[in-house]
Amino acid sequence: MAIRTPAQEARRMDLVSGGLLDVPGAVEFTRLSRSTIFELLRAGTIASVRVGKSRRIPRRALEEFVAANLVDVDTVGRLTTT
Repeated sequence: MAIRTPAQEARRMDLVSGGLLDVPGAVEFTRLSRSTIFELLRAGTIASVRVGKSRRIPRRALEEFVAANLVDVDTVGRLTTT
C-alpha cells in the first residue's frame, strides 16, 4: 500500500464524499454511452473504485470531468473551451 500525504488522503475522501455511482448511474448522470464511460475508466480519465468485478464511480469525479470539459459560447457566438 502506498503512503499518502494528508493532502492526498483529504483529496481521496473529498472525491467519495458525494457518493458512488455504478456504471448505469454514471451513464444516466452524464448522458454518455456505457462504452464511453468504460473508455474513460480504462484511460484513467475518471477515478473509480473496484468492488469485486464491478466499478463504482465517485459522483464528484464525474462532476469534475464534466466541469473540466465544458464548452462555452464566447461573445461572438463561437464555441470555446473553458
